[in-house]
Amino acid sequence: MSVQDLQQQLNSEAIAIQERQLEFVTILILIPVLLLFVFGFFFYYRLKRESQIREKELELRYAKIEMEMRALRAQVNPHFIFNCLNSIQYAIHQKNNELAERYLVKFSRLIRQVLEHSYSAYISLQEDLEVMNLYVELEQMRLTNQFDYRVTIDEEIDLDNLSIPPLLIQPLVENSIWHGLNNRKEEGGRLEINYKISKKRLVCEIVDNGRKGSLNLTNKGKSFGLSLVRERMKLHMGMGNEPRFEMNELTDQLGAYSGMKVVLDIPFELS
Repeated sequence: MSVQDLQQQLNSEAIAIQERQLEFVTILILIPVLLLFVFGFFFYYRLKRESQIREKELELRYAKIEMEMRALRAQVNPHFIFNCLNSIQYAIHQKNNELAERYLVKFSRLIRQVLEHSYSAYISLQEDLEVMNLYVELEQMRLTNQFDYRVTIDEEIDLDNLSIPPLLIQPLVENSIWHGLNNRKEEGGRLEINYKISKKRLVCEIVDNGRKGSLNLTNKGKSFGLSLVRERMKLHMGMGNEPRFEMNELTDQLGAYSGMKVVLDIPFELS
């Protein structure tokens, strides 16, 4: 092999080595660029996803606030207030000052507590029961003790440390009284509210033995108050948790209508 051929071979090998080195350097440069691109894309996607989640949370929060305000306006309904004031006026005209004073004290306490609780997303079950008891006592006075009222609570439930959304049960109790017990002519009316823990959920049962009223309280029945209850339960339960809300007519041994039973899961928090 001549010196010229050897020189050409060396030059070719040197060029090949330079090309491989260039490819290696190029790969070394492209790897961090590629990693930076992947990281940048992932970071952008994550920010966009978090932004969408925050936006969805804000929408749910605003929807919850609006729902709670609608619920407050619906719970203290004008018919109930008018009937209470009318009963107080009747007691005054009958010169039954003691009854009028009792009625007025309970009515003022109820309105004050409802307004106070309207600023809270959750209140203790004890506080909610106090409002419920005042409401039912006023209705009992209005209907001249036409029905008995009883609340049963499982021993494992801590009334002071278990919190629920305020005025969630009241529309259902109102329906039992106004469209069931209010239509019962004979004595022996009964309203029961039962609370228990089942499968890590707070379950409430509302049972009455009233007569069927003008409102069709079936699962497909339409009621503004009941629709609010359903929507509030869904908002408080959160996404992916479907709350139970059942309304079933009760029948006697002959198959005749004998009352209504409502069963629902109540969203709650522990303090």
